[in-house]
Amino acid sequence: MTVIREEDITGIHEAADLFPEMGEEEIAELADDIRRNGLLVPILVTQDRKLLDGRNRMTATTIADVEPKFVEYTGDDPVGAVISMNIRRRHLNNKQKRELIEKLLRMRSDKSNKAIADQLQVDDKTVASVRADLEGRSEIPNADTRTDTLGRQQPASKPERPTPAEPEEPIEAEHPGDALAAHVAQRRGMPAAARAVQIEELAKAGKDSKTIGTEIGIAPDRVRRLARENAIPIPADQRKGIDQESVRIMEKTVDTLDVLTMDLPQINFNRLPKEEIPHWSSTMKAALKEIGKVDRELAARAKGSK
Repeated sequence: MTVIREEDITGIHEAADLFPEMGEEEIAELADDIRRNGLLVPILVTQDRKLLDGRNRMTATTIADVEPKFVEYTGDDPVGAVISMNIRRRHLNNKQKRELIEKLLRMRSDKSNKAIADQLQVDDKTVASVRADLEGRSEIPNADTRTDTLGRQQPASKPERPTPAEPEEPIEAEHPGDALAAHVAQRRGMPAAARAVQIEELAKAGKDSKTIGTEIGIAPDRVRRLARENAIPIPADQRKGIDQESVRIMEKTVDTLDVLTMDLPQINFNRLPKEEIPHWSSTMKAALKEIGKVDRELAARAKGSK
């Protein structure tokens, strides 16, 4: 068996950066444990001697003045190995989970949302949201096919349903207030590309996102999202002083909260590890406190606009 020494390490594998490094206090506690009990879990390196898993343990052995132990990884999926070794023992908050999803998508953008969600133990809707954000910023390729959980190549998106044919004659409304409803009904099911064309035309005509949404029958936030995805400026929004970056962050936050509200009812509280409940509880309270602040600011903004 080949003995691997610290001076043999040639660098750090990209998968080693998937999970965040420990803070100083956690490293100090790990160093104390290693000093008392030795390094129980060896540091994992690749065949070309790149550090794959164990950055924190390596730092802690230096602090503890203990000789590090290394073991060679001989498998064919180093990224999967790192995730498998860390996903259950590292307690990540929501921000860290999204960052982990981003990192894995940058490395494995060809994998399906479901495959990544299963590997990281998150909701596939969260993966889809992060993927859309990265594709919108052209930070990962927008592939036509993706690899599913069984290793099969599948279409990246489901085929679009045929657009319902619009009647040749306009729909006549019995009452003036029904005209808008009829107008919207005629445009249900329109593909995103066609909506983007409509948005661009109406934006050039000086309409803001709220007016555009009313005219084409979708919500203003959907208008702004399609505009961002297709690089369509809406000058009327800018003249109104709408902070597009704040809108983007707010929409992403709301998407995340939507996913959480669907996931939370599935929790079996009787099966949670008791020793981890205080950490989760304090994290949840801190998040709710911040959400409460945002809610109060939104309420004040809505009241002030009346």
